[in-house]
Amino acid sequence: MSDKCSEFIHDMILANCISATVSRGRRLYSAEAGDAMKARFRNKLNEKLKDLGKSYKNGLVSGEQHVANINKLSAQLSTSFESVFDDAGFPIGRAQKALNLYLKYLWCRKEIKEPPHCPFDRRVIERLPPEARINWTEITRIDQYNRLVAAAKELAAPLSLARWELSTWQLS
Repeated sequence: MSDKCSEFIHDMILANCISATVSRGRRLYSAEAGDAMKARFRNKLNEKLKDLGKSYKNGLVSGEQHVANINKLSAQLSTSFESVFDDAGFPIGRAQKALNLYLKYLWCRKEIKEPPHCPFDRRVIERLPPEARINWTEITRIDQYNRLVAAAKELAAPLSLARWELSTWQLS
């Protein structure tokens, strides 16, 4: 029964991550995207998150590799599901939210080592200096994401981004 319970919790984590990624901010899907294509996209995102999560178990993913993972997730899903999205594809802001939130859940459940970054959403971004802020659903370039990371690291010091965000989120 323990395996079934663990599997259920993991499925709920993925469902929450995907919901938080696709249902916030400006519209993600193109007006022509049908329910079946949206479901295939969500299933592929689910699969990609699970695969990526495995590489974080040992804690050896650097910040640079993590950024590359976000960039690759965005690019792969944008290419594979071109007809599902508007011109922006699956933006960096959505990719970082999905991966960072998923890793946060895994870390809090002690399934992986501490992740290199945190989920950047409205709660986190509104704590950054005004000049560093950008709506997470509008992040389309990796340099915009890196700007958030740099500003948050400065604010979080001496804590890691993951620990700072967790304590910040709990205060919200």
